[in-house]
Amino acid sequence: VADMDSRLNLIHAYGWEETQLPMEWINDFNTSLQGITVMSNFVRKILIDNGVYIPISVCSLGINHIVDSFDNYQSSLDLKSFVFLHISSCFPRKGVEVLLNAYASAFNSDDDVSLVIKTFRNPHNKLDDLLVNFKKNKNYPHVVVIREEMEQSELISLYKKSDCLVAPSYGEGYGLPIAEAMKLGVPVITTGWGGQIDFCTSNNSWLIDYSFEYAKTHFKLYYSLWAKPSLKDLIKKMREVYTCPKDKLKSKISKAKETVDGYYTWENTVKYNKTFR
Repeated sequence: VADMDSRLNLIHAYGWEETQLPMEWINDFNTSLQGITVMSNFVRKILIDNGVYIPISVCSLGINHIVDSFDNYQSSLDLKSFVFLHISSCFPRKGVEVLLNAYASAFNSDDDVSLVIKTFRNPHNKLDDLLVNFKKNKNYPHVVVIREEMEQSELISLYKKSDCLVAPSYGEGYGLPIAEAMKLGVPVITTGWGGQIDFCTSNNSWLIDYSFEYAKTHFKLYYSLWAKPSLKDLIKKMREVYTCPKDKLKSKISKAKETVDGYYTWENTVKYNKTFR
């Protein structure tokens, strides 16, 4: 941002996922910007903790692009009765390795359960290698990987065919698929740390315990931390949702939809950015 030279220089809807930022960025923000809006209270705290002292406001993100009205898409996926869904880049911080490990511990090939992973190919995506290792266990439960681009109607249909979204990430700026799933009435399991905590609570989702460890990202920031989800607790949470009584499940789904519906709209995001002080 050091070359921005307008009267007012702002960054909108900024996101970050670990506890440290490069010091050069902090200095540039404080010197060249007059303000920043961010995706979540989590990101705001990280910026402040790192020494950003210009005005920072939370604008959140919208999820009203997800409309619960697509029911005519016929999926060709061969899935079992209960479907866990994971949607991410499969970057290391998305927690796909701990997810695959927990899935193997919670279930086996005889269980009527599938794990669908919607991702895309990228240099940081090691999903194929991980699956090769995990599938050396002949009793590994059923997994389906989708790498192709999907139309919005296809993605919404995938959400609605799923019984639970699992997002054991080490850090999120916001967690858009988590909020989308909640809007569509899909139960959510996610780490109890990150931007998603703005709308995920123990009353409307299943929060995974975690412990802090040094972040292993390409920024290689020496003191930066992220939250490692507990494998033991993730196994427990996946089994809990799988066996959850319908009345308890319905209660959490209802509370989740109530939390995200109406407030998290792109119109509100625009409004908070336009009225930023």
